[in-house]
Amino acid sequence: MCDKSNSPIDIIPTGISGTCSQKCFYIFDYYDSTCKVERNSTYLKFDYDSSTSSPAKLNGIDLNVGDIRLYCPSLHTFEGQRTAAELVIGHGGNGTALLVCVPIKVSTENNECSVLLNQIVTQTNRLAPNNGDTSILTTSGFNLNKIVPRTQFFFYDAN
Repeated sequence: MCDKSNSPIDIIPTGISGTCSQKCFYIFDYYDSTCKVERNSTYLKFDYDSSTSSPAKLNGIDLNVGDIRLYCPSLHTFEGQRTAAELVIGHGGNGTALLVCVPIKVSTENNECSVLLNQIVTQTNRLAPNNGDTSILTTSGFNLNKIVPRTQFFFYDAN
């Protein structure tokens, strides 16, 4: 993190109203990628395959996926509480940087997101058990569309 950054923060959704259309028009359509993982002491780091088309846009600016990290527990707090984990997806392009942070809760649901995250954690524990270990996981359809929700979101500037 940057020394002067005001991130991570405590996200408190109560009292927030209105839509964000000027600063944070974010759209995405990610694609399937191989799932190369590196274990670190506080997070798992993933590579995402590059493509000729940008999978995300912020205010019309094309962005590519850079660093992806899965922290356990979350970096941000939500109403003062950490979630079980948080996926932080780094994007960049044309002088613009964007971090998409997705809180992860423990769930008994058997949806695409839960299945994919369970595969990633299980295979990483088996194939890359020590800090610094890397492995290519055999997940079925590693695609950020399965993890990033298509719902309302919160936006803040960490500068």
